[in-house]
Amino acid sequence: MTHLQKEVTAIETKLEQKRSDRHNLLQACKMQDIKLPLSKGTMDDISQEEGGAAGEEPVSSSQRTSSLYAREALIEIDYSDLPEELKHAAPHPLLP
Repeated sequence: MTHLQKEVTAIETKLEQKRSDRHNLLQACKMQDIKLPLSKGTMDDISQEEGGAAGEEPVSSSQRTSSLYAREALIEIDYSDLPEELKHAAPHPLLP
């Protein structure tokens, strides 16, 4: 059972890292005013705030991060205009 728990924890950690990477890329696009073609959501759904808004009940950093990632998970990038050869291309070797 402990082995399975370690595997689950490792997968959850990788998933959290992927969410963080996606957030950072979306945030960089927003800050640099790069317009992404979105099929769902808007650039306004990408949060740039680190703390909670004034008047909100205090929440932990992990709760705020989870909420942020959940909201950003609803954003879908529209890849329909991307050339077919790029849709199936292998990731760049320098990218994580």
